[in-house]
Amino acid sequence: MTCEFGGNLYFKLASSMILPLLLSAGLLMSAETTPAAGDSATPPAAAAPKPKKICTTTTELGSRLPVRVCRTPEEAAALAQASKEAVQDLQKVGAASSK
Repeated sequence: MTCEFGGNLYFKLASSMILPLLLSAGLLMSAETTPAAGDSATPPAAAAPKPKKICTTTTELGSRLPVRVCRTPEEAAALAQASKEAVQDLQKVGAASSK
């Protein structure tokens, strides 16, 4: 589809929509960095340090590609505990059905 002035109509429509989008994004970015008139000049709070993560490489069932999984020590402990409980539950069900 072409417009009467020559050129691609889709290109002209897209370029006419990009400029307002870029301008509004620029205004939003400048609004976030400017402090309000009543704010005092306090330094921003120090960001909390990222928790150290433990990374392991495992191979998923049915795949030959290794997958790297990173977890915090708390997440790793919670996953180990949940796995341990799941195995115990399965063993209880297996023991109950064999009697």
